[in-house]
Amino acid sequence: MEGWFGLHTHNLAYREYAREHDFGADATPTAYVPADQRATFRGYVRPDGRVGTRNYATGLIAGGAQVLCFTTGRGSAFGCKPAPSIKLATNTPLYERMTDDMDINCGVIADGEATVEEVGRRIFEHVLRVASGEATRSEELGYGDEEFVPWHLSTVL
Repeated sequence: MEGWFGLHTHNLAYREYAREHDFGADATPTAYVPADQRATFRGYVRPDGRVGTRNYATGLIAGGAQVLCFTTGRGSAFGCKPAPSIKLATNTPLYERMTDDMDINCGVIADGEATVEEVGRRIFEHVLRVASGEATRSEELGYGDEEFVPWHLSTVL
């Protein structure tokens, strides 16, 4: 694969070792929250009902993310240095309006022009190219210079 710099073999080892198979045998099952009652992260909800999710990108990068895939249905002008942000347009009209800022048109699924699997493959291959050094549209436009802000001093809406 182009852009691959090799496997760090000094971190790998194979050897026999004894296993204690009864480890954790006394653990009790966790009482999980039923699926219909689970909380999900949708960002924060604004008074007008719109949902904000961009601020979580800082946390993803701080947690080790090397590439972000950011879905947008309205055309958020977003970039998030130091990690590249691949923008996924959820509908074709948005993609056509903002072709210079969108990396992949996922709207072709709803248009019946591609399957989820086909678009998933496009996204995966694009992630590999970006991880190997190809610039995203946001990087080409210089977006993201001011997006990575780990410590906001006040509420961000």
